[in-house]
Amino acid sequence: VSEPDKQNASDYTCSVCTDIAHPPVVFPCDSEHVFCEGCVTADLVLCPLDRQPIPPGKTTGHLKGSALRIYNKLTLHCPNQCNSWTGVMSDLDSHVSSKCDA
Repeated sequence: VSEPDKQNASDYTCSVCTDIAHPPVVFPCDSEHVFCEGCVTADLVLCPLDRQPIPPGKTTGHLKGSALRIYNKLTLHCPNQCNSWTGVMSDLDSHVSSKCDA
């Protein structure tokens, strides 16, 4: 993650794998922690970070509004270490699926 984005990136860091959450899901605990979709399962009854119980009927959600806009503008390097790409989060999937030389 580039220097200007380190503060914003910390808001979107998955506490399970410690990478920027991708794809990000918002956990339905009181603090609305963000995790990678693949790092948590929908049937958890406690938040993996603060161990708060998940209210019955609540499920993980996705980023919305300004939180999603900030997330999509985060600058990062290719997570596959291909050394040929630095870009914004909103372009990551396209890079990995079609251009990544890793």
